Amino acid sequence: MKCIVFIICVFISNTALAIRPIKVEFDNCSLINGDFLWMSKTELSNSQYREFVEDNVNDFSILPDSSLWGDKIGFSESYEKYYFRHPAYNDYPVVCISKENAIKYCSWLTGQINLKLNDSKENIVKEVIVRLPTEIEWKNAAKGGLSKYNILPWTGNSLRYTEGKNQGLYRLNFKRGKGDYMGVAGSLNDNADVTAPVKSYWPNNFGLYNMCGNVSEMLSDCDYSFGGNWSSNGYDVAINSKIFTQVSSTIGFRYVIEVVKWKAIKHKSKLKINKQFFAKNFISRNDSFRIMNMEVSNELYNIFLKEKNYTRPDSNLWHNKFSYSNQYTIKYHWHPDYHNYPIVNISKEDVYAFSSWLSSIYNRIYEQKVIIKLPTEKKWELEALGTENISVYYTRGAPYIRKSKGE
Repeated sequence: MKCIVFIICVFISNTALAIRPIKVEFDNCSLINGDFLWMSKTELSNSQYREFVEDNVNDFSILPDSSLWGDKIGFSESYEKYYFRHPAYNDYPVVCISKENAIKYCSWLTGQINLKLNDSKENIVKEVIVRLPTEIEWKNAAKGGLSKYNILPWTGNSLRYTEGKNQGLYRLNFKRGKGDYMGVAGSLNDNADVTAPVKSYWPNNFGLYNMCGNVSEMLSDCDYSFGGNWSSNGYDVAINSKIFTQVSSTIGFRYVIEVVKWKAIKHKSKLKINKQFFAKNFISRNDSFRIMNMEVSNELYNIFLKEKNYTRPDSNLWHNKFSYSNQYTIKYHWHPDYHNYPIVNISKEDVYAFSSWLSSIYNRIYEQKVIIKLPTEKKWELEALGTENISVYYTRGAPYIRKSKGE
């Protein structure tokens, strides 16, 4: 009787996987994480917030408290009267609202987007939640993929462009000095009296506008708003600049959209379990022993599940393992993006059932009796290290994690 040993990986990774991005028709949003987290390119505008107000016309508690303009400027009457309602300010950031009302807006927008998704036959996203970003999400998005040590949304520490056709122009809206609100018209000024339109200046590498300056932005998991604002001095408009979150003419918000459910995708497996499969994936050590050259994949395991109508892996074990592990709960075991990833969250009993099934296929194809099973500890170590030298710690006899060329 021949014995074929295969290696199966039963562990949960603590690292994020590189996932193929998808196209989701969310207006005014940029993808900032994987294929499931999107952020508004701009701070929320007055016109966007007015849609929410008009859809909840009897709820007067959600209206901005425009009287608070007087706390920051002495010529506040026109802003108190016109800023939120007048068409001239449609594209300016909504301010003077509470964090509670920002959350209410996100909840309302969640419903609007999900209605649109339910009516769409083409979109593979089934359900989302709209919410305020966390501090980590916001700061990572503000840096736009630049170094974690970046203090501004662009390379360098200057608030102006230092070269090129925009040399000398300010990159953001802030207060240049005492009494500088209106400023002096011209290319060397920030071109804003108080707030500026939400698509002013230049976006960062993620396509996000005004991650510093204009208005400070509320976050979901802390009591501070970040990024500095039109009333901040130049030394206080960095990514880490923060003020206590309150209802103010200097504080606004932008939202993130997180995908929480995906529509089922019909996918015909390309994997065929035949002689070519066994010849390709089982390495022969001698006449009576072979070992599988890879961990068992989701695609292979899913064929077993379908043929045997076996219990599916417990996807809930991904919960709280790392940030956004809920996406793996939702997609890992079935989505085509993960077909070539190792099967996880299964028991030894599940492995025995799978092994028995694969053995039966081998026996039927080759018309001979074999046993496919887990390796012993000694056999696994020997195959992994490729040597019996006890001083070797890594695979195939290597003494270090990297190769000699640093790979």
